Amino acid sequence: MPCTAFLPGADLRKCDLSGKDLRGLNLSGADISFAILSGADMTRSDLSGSKLTEADLTNAMLERAVLTNASISGASINGADFTKVDLSSADISDIQSFDGATSIETVFPADTELVGATFVAADLTRGSLIGANLEKADFTRAILYRTDLSQTVLTETTFRGANFDGTRLDGANLQGAHLVGVDLGKIYFDIKPDFRGADLQSADLSGAGLDGVDFKGADLEEATFNRAEMRATNFTDTDLRDARMRDADLQGALFNGADVSDADFTVANLSGASFQDADVESTKFVEADLTNAIFRSAENIDEALFEETICPDSVKSNDCYEERRLRGVSP
Repeated sequence: MPCTAFLPGADLRKCDLSGKDLRGLNLSGADISFAILSGADMTRSDLSGSKLTEADLTNAMLERAVLTNASISGASINGADFTKVDLSSADISDIQSFDGATSIETVFPADTELVGATFVAADLTRGSLIGANLEKADFTRAILYRTDLSQTVLTETTFRGANFDGTRLDGANLQGAHLVGVDLGKIYFDIKPDFRGADLQSADLSGAGLDGVDFKGADLEEATFNRAEMRATNFTDTDLRDARMRDADLQGALFNGADVSDADFTVANLSGASFQDADVESTKFVEADLTNAIFRSAENIDEALFEETICPDSVKSNDCYEERRLRGVSP
């Protein structure tokens, strides 16, 4: 019978195989397109070269299945388990949702196009999405523990509540990404990602290695960068109101045109930093090192807080402004 011949090259199109036990079967080259496989168990099955186009794989078990050169284009895979599956040669185009899917150690095709796809609450632990185009994708509450997102396009992608513990973002394009409240603490990059225009309100980047990273135009209100390494980092035109950068290394950082009002730079190293045209109202420079820092045309400089601060002329003072020790501004 067509829907019971579980053999290589079998014709299983449009078959209802929901909940079926298909573990360890050889279905290589089979045509299973448009079939219903929701809840089916295909653990360790050989599906190499098979067609699962537009199949319903909702909550299906595919752990360690072989999908070499298989096509799951347009399939429904919400809640499916692809643990330790190599999809590098599979066709996964037109899949719109990976919500709730388990993709632990799953290798996705390099440079795959998944624009606008959703990964809500998906588990991508130690998975690989290197070079993928994930523009406007949704990773809300996704687990990205040690997931490799190197060189990925993540513009305008949403990461609300996502777990970034150990995530690789080398060279990723995160322009305009939504990263409100995420924890990126202690992350380091071999290749700098691009955070221009990203929304990082209340995000935690404490202890992160962010030397030379571009945050131009980003929303960093109430973000935390305590003890982060940010030498020559670009914060031009950013919103850094109420941000915390205590004990951070910000040598040569650019804050030109930024709003750093109420930001806390206590004990930070800001030598050579530039605050040209920045709003520094109530900004805390307590015990900070401002050696050779530039404040040309800075706004509300008379409201900034200095205490035991090393001024731009290398003299320690409790009021660099009133003592005319700031480069580019004077009372």
